[in-house]
Amino acid sequence: MPVFAILLFAGAQKCNAKINEVFNRDIVCDTAVYLMSVDEMPSYPGGANAIIDDITKNISYSGDYKGRAIVQLKIGYDGVVREAVLVRPKDAVLEEAVNKSCKSLKKFTPGKLNGKPVNTLFAVPIAL
Repeated sequence: MPVFAILLFAGAQKCNAKINEVFNRDIVCDTAVYLMSVDEMPSYPGGANAIIDDITKNISYSGDYKGRAIVQLKIGYDGVVREAVLVRPKDAVLEEAVNKSCKSLKKFTPGKLNGKPVNTLFAVPIAL
């Protein structure tokens, strides 16, 4: 048991050093850190309506749900959509379809914090 605690503590120290190193860099690289509040939000070619159009036209969903859904996009510092998470409704089949559709989105202009590109969370409402 004591060996496990030592390994756990050593792993936590290594993780903290890595996180501090990431934040001290000029660009927040491809880490698990996605920011909700930035100076400049990501922008999509064609604007907000183009995002919604591109997601809905590429989605292939044959389920029963009809209505509004909220999708949270994880946009990397390079403008690429890393992941799409269905916030509402909770439907595994719909989430998989939305995630596949969002992977085919064009590259965003990334969000910026202090003039530097960062990983950003971006919510999009869509109608099904």
